[in-house]
Amino acid sequence: MKIVILISLISVPCFAQGSWELMQQSSSVTLMDMCTLPDGEHCWTLGTVEENLTTVFRTADGGANWEELTVSASLRAIHFTSPDSGWAAGSGGKIFATTDGGDSWSSQSSGTSRVLVSIHFINHLEGWICGGWSDGSSYLVLHTADGGVTWENQSFGSNAYSCEDIWFTDSMNGWVGGRTSTLAPQIYHTDDGGVTWVSQTVPFSAANAGICGIDFVTPDIGWAATTCLNAGGPILYTEDGGDNWVVQTTSNLHYHRVAARDENNVAVVGVAILSPSQVKVMVTSDGGDSWSSTVLPLNDYTYAIQYINNDIWTGSNYSQILNSPDNGTTWEWQHRSPCWKSVNWVDDLTGRITSGSNAGTDGYSIISGDGGTTWEPDADSPGGAQCFFTDTDTGWMLWEGNSSRVWRTTDGGVNWTQHYITSGPWIGGIFFASADSGWAFGSNGALRFTSNGGVNWTSQSLGTTNYVAAVHFVDTSEGWAGGGYAGGNGFIHHTTNGGATWTSQSPATTSHILSMCFLNDQEGWASGCSGSTQRTTDGGASWQQTGTIPHEYVGTILMINSNTGWAAAYDPMNQGGKGFIYRTDNGAATWTLEWSGTFYKNSISDIAALNDSTLWACGYHATVLRYIPPTGIETETTPLRDVVLHRVEPNPFSSSAVIRFEIAHGSHVRLDLFDTCGRLVKTLINGWVDAGEHQTLFSGQDLTPGMYFYRLQTGESVLTDKCILLR
Repeated sequence: MKIVILISLISVPCFAQGSWELMQQSSSVTLMDMCTLPDGEHCWTLGTVEENLTTVFRTADGGANWEELTVSASLRAIHFTSPDSGWAAGSGGKIFATTDGGDSWSSQSSGTSRVLVSIHFINHLEGWICGGWSDGSSYLVLHTADGGVTWENQSFGSNAYSCEDIWFTDSMNGWVGGRTSTLAPQIYHTDDGGVTWVSQTVPFSAANAGICGIDFVTPDIGWAATTCLNAGGPILYTEDGGDNWVVQTTSNLHYHRVAARDENNVAVVGVAILSPSQVKVMVTSDGGDSWSSTVLPLNDYTYAIQYINNDIWTGSNYSQILNSPDNGTTWEWQHRSPCWKSVNWVDDLTGRITSGSNAGTDGYSIISGDGGTTWEPDADSPGGAQCFFTDTDTGWMLWEGNSSRVWRTTDGGVNWTQHYITSGPWIGGIFFASADSGWAFGSNGALRFTSNGGVNWTSQSLGTTNYVAAVHFVDTSEGWAGGGYAGGNGFIHHTTNGGATWTSQSPATTSHILSMCFLNDQEGWASGCSGSTQRTTDGGASWQQTGTIPHEYVGTILMINSNTGWAAAYDPMNQGGKGFIYRTDNGAATWTLEWSGTFYKNSISDIAALNDSTLWACGYHATVLRYIPPTGIETETTPLRDVVLHRVEPNPFSSSAVIRFEIAHGSHVRLDLFDTCGRLVKTLINGWVDAGEHQTLFSGQDLTPGMYFYRLQTGESVLTDKCILLR
């Protein structure tokens, strides 16, 4: 390893800024596949973070602890035959194998560039992979007899849209399921190890339907799961190897996966992707003669299920892993990586972060009682899309949606009571000016008002049918509402009588308003689409366009005084959806980038002030950030912040990268590199370093591709960030 220390004692520009410290983050992915060994202890599940980066979650103790591994590829299928030997496959015909349980992966040659979606091995040598998706070609099947050293293409037929699951009971008998080119469900069977395939009759037909899951327990007895929007969600059963399939039950859901424990015990997970959305698991203990069902405590895409002993596991969006230890009767989360949506501080010690209600990881929140040093699940709270407290006792959590409600507490979160807001329009936000007066807002110009703390709600008229995205009141009488959509028709309306009447103001741009912040009845800011920010100093009688942020959306703006503030911006999903935090020190005239997200869809949802010196931010991939201004005395001749850790450049990197940091005073410095399991990989610096700006060049040639954390320790300061190594 080559390490070069470049010490520079030049002065740097004087900054009043501190730095954003990453407090927690975990890959928030849609789990596409899962494999549990017969011991019920070893399990793996995976999902793609972004192009060429996949997270694998692994447990060796039945789910009590999950660790996060990375593979530099877009993968969607995984299969293990022992605690050490496994395979993963995905886009571009990529196949990877591991012999150490997933700590490291080696590439195998598939001979195809088509997408691979399902893997099944009958032992550590012989296995099959299927794939192909909307590419107008054959049913794609690959076979190996040497653990993947070589793969033989067993593709067949030309009437194919997709080949979505594969299952073999022995070296001869196997089945694949998918859709034909006319989007009809299709099952094929082989009795010679994949040399030839015979079409089987599927006992239902529907537009845009398919077979998305197959599981056999003997060469004769098996089940098939379906995907369809309007056929009742049939679950198919055969007891003669598929010569005859019958509809054994229906779920009235749209997408299913199946896991059979034996001839009697089978579990099916089903998802309704149209309103009303729902996820439920159906279980039988008599081979399918009767079924019971349990609705899972989430409303997210769920593509993975495993059934071992009495345990059932499911894998969903936002890295949610649920477990039932009693054959599906009760469920609890074993892992999740939520999309944090709201951070709120009651006082200098007590804060809450929430993750969603009808979207995200449902009804989940965490709480800190020590100013953010530690965070724990808030078992007493209902969770929700937004948390809002007006004092230490009185607060609300919003359950967003078309049948919206608030949960209210008057004892600091010990007890919560539920109150409905409205049905019909989507309610996506709340604002309270006092313990009694509050507003809820959303689609079609919806604005609801409460004068009794959220117990009852009445309609107020804004005079618009556009989406209301932001409401801010400086007292119980005076406030502003903003929004837009419908062709970008941004609007700002103003009230001085608690919302009884509203008057239109003229925003500086036509861009949709996403966020508003007022310091008093005269001075306020608004942000929105096309990177726009604007300001008023006369209560909105006039608005002036201020600095533009170079991203499509500026979703949150927070000003702590007339000059200093922050804004959270993010890009559209087709541009990566990454998030950024910008700072202004001149009232939003100009903006300076302070933090940028690592992952795809790493946008920041909320920024909140703990006190005059500390900010917190939260967002996707379970991201929690803390901002602390510098300490110590700065002079005109020594303008360094005490400790600053910069982002790795470049990031991601393929061979070598540079870590830069600044220290205001000479100190013993330690700079370490860790893997995602917290294991020390390298110590880059461990010794005395003089004051100034420093660079460390390190090589990744001897490292496994994936994600790493680098930690800088100097004096009492500990700063951490992450980097990604590609090949």
